[in-house]
Amino acid sequence: MINKVCPGCGAGLVCGLAPGKEHCWCADLPRIMPLPDPAAGCYCPDCLAREIRRRQGAGSNPDLPT
Repeated sequence: MINKVCPGCGAGLVCGLAPGKEHCWCADLPRIMPLPDPAAGCYCPDCLAREIRRRQGAGSNPDLPT
């Protein structure tokens, strides 16, 4: 796991596989964005969900956190 800073809001987040989990939290969201460059910052859960909704053109998606 890597501590990162969200480029969208500046919040701290943990990127990677958490103990006891089979995959990173972001793998539960729709995969409509390319994987970031390892040197690039990952979005926090709220900003990533917001960016996915924006790219999908949807105002709401029950699969995304609000």
